[in-house]
Amino acid sequence: MNGGFSDLSWEQRYGSMGEEAEGAFEERTEGWARLGFNRPPFSIETLPLFLRYTPDYVTVNTLIEVMGCGAKGLKLKQEKLSALTMWDGQMPVWLWIWSTPKQQYAFVPLKTIMKLIDKGEATPGSFREGKAYYGFKPSLFPWSNGSDG
Repeated sequence: MNGGFSDLSWEQRYGSMGEEAEGAFEERTEGWARLGFNRPPFSIETLPLFLRYTPDYVTVNTLIEVMGCGAKGLKLKQEKLSALTMWDGQMPVWLWIWSTPKQQYAFVPLKTIMKLIDKGEATPGSFREGKAYYGFKPSLFPWSNGSDG
C-alpha cells in the first residue's frame, strides 16, 4: 500500500478502523466501561449525530473517545466534533489518540481540541466522501509510551 489509512476507501477503512486504537486503549487503561457503538448489526447513518458519535468509553468522571492517527496526524470529522461537544456539556469528554507509527498515545481534553481550532492550529479539509474534518499535526499532542492512560 502506497498511501496511508486515510487514502483508503470508506469500505476499506471501516473494516479495521478503531480496532488497533481501541485495543491499545484497553491494554493500557483500566476503570472504564464500554459505552459507544462497536460495529452494530445495522447502519447507524440515519441516527442523530448525538447518538451516532456516542463516546467509546465511560469512567466515573470522564467520557472517552478513542481515535487512531497516522504519520500525518489526526483527522477529526466536524460533525463528530459537534456531537462530542454536546456530550462534553453533560460530562467532560477526552480524546485518547493512538498513533500507529509512534505506537504511543495522547490523552487530550476536548476543550484543548477546541482551543487548537480557535488558535488556527487545525487545518480544515474533507474526506473523499465529502465529510469535512479538522486536521491536527502529531506535534500538537503530548505523546506517552506509558500504561497510565
